[in-house]
Amino acid sequence: MCLFKKKKKIRNIPENHLYELGETVLFKHRGDVTTAYVYECYLNDENQVTYDLQIGGECPVVIKGILETAIIKKK
Repeated sequence: MCLFKKKKKIRNIPENHLYELGETVLFKHRGDVTTAYVYECYLNDENQVTYDLQIGGECPVVIKGILETAIIKKK
């Protein structure tokens, strides 16, 4: 059980991103397609739109640095 929450860093959200914060998306993780929530959106060093995705429910994990091209829109 987590008693303390990490404070989120405030980053500038890029204007031309496809997915909103909190949106449910799909992406490939360890060879399987996994459902995730968009946790954060930012530009990386090469000016590509990058997302941090949260997977899991009761004990969530945030996977950082997923490129926008690797994410599949959930229907």
